[in-house]
Amino acid sequence: MNVSLNGPIFGGVADYVTERIHYFNNISSTQPIFIVIDKCPGGSVMEGYRIIKAMQASKAKVHVVVKSFAASMAAVITTMADYSYTYPNAIILHHQMSTVNWGNMTQLKEQLELAREWERRLHVPVAKKMGVSMDAFRKMMYEKNSDGDWEEFGDQAVSYHWADNVVHEIDETGFVKNPDTVEKPKAAQFQWLAEKTDEKGQRYATLPRLDPFDFYFIYNPDRYYR
Repeated sequence: MNVSLNGPIFGGVADYVTERIHYFNNISSTQPIFIVIDKCPGGSVMEGYRIIKAMQASKAKVHVVVKSFAASMAAVITTMADYSYTYPNAIILHHQMSTVNWGNMTQLKEQLELAREWERRLHVPVAKKMGVSMDAFRKMMYEKNSDGDWEEFGDQAVSYHWADNVVHEIDETGFVKNPDTVEKPKAAQFQWLAEKTDEKGQRYATLPRLDPFDFYFIYNPDRYYR
């Protein structure tokens, strides 16, 4: 029983993933559930946290598989899974959460404190699984990359406990959908992720507005997602 997690995580993605986890649990609590990540740059911390909690509450074992790329919130989901797998040449990337805020000085201080609390809730468990402190984890990010974007190939990521196992072959026995059947994207999804071009000729996609107290935890070095 597979659940795909691809593209940015925004409003509605947690519903998509968690509803399937609950549904598969109600069918069978003994059959494994696989969350398969092809390419996911991360996204909303609230949506991602809901996915993690659904994984932890699941009676059926939830396995996370990274095929190509899992960054930011997707990397946290992978690392916090009880069972995780990665192709040797897949990329897993951890970094600090970044955001753009506005308001007066008091409001900015409050928003920074909230961002730090989200970092504590998401990254402290990752650091604990790695066997290091949060401060050490943060320091290692910048030792590995001057931007703090610490990426590792899958076969190296397992040595840091970002994933549990390296796999070389994946047998998609649960894949029964005709790949030539093209589904029309939902209107809301198409609206937000439709690629556009700005006045400078740069391509970009618009992410939906966040809910209160939420942050985007996403790998976005070229500001493609805006």
